[in-house]
Amino acid sequence: MVNFKNISKLAGRAKSLAGQHNDKIDQAIDKGVKAADKATKGKYGDKLTGSADKLKDAVDKVADKPSDATASRAQSGQPAAQPVPDPDAPKGQS
Repeated sequence: MVNFKNISKLAGRAKSLAGQHNDKIDQAIDKGVKAADKATKGKYGDKLTGSADKLKDAVDKVADKPSDATASRAQSGQPAAQPVPDPDAPKGQS
């Protein structure tokens, strides 16, 4: 039998952790995108970057403080996900 009280506690804990560690989650997403892009030799760079943005937005929505995480990224002037460099581009270009 499913104990919904425990599930509710777990969900609350996940929201709390997502809010506390939003920057680390974003870094892990970026690291995964870079690894996937390298493995596919840049073939899906744009799709990976777009998917990373959507995933980061979803984490922001789940987190206890989604507006703070989103606002801090927007205030820093950085895009939600860093563009993935093209591994096949000539040196000095991406």
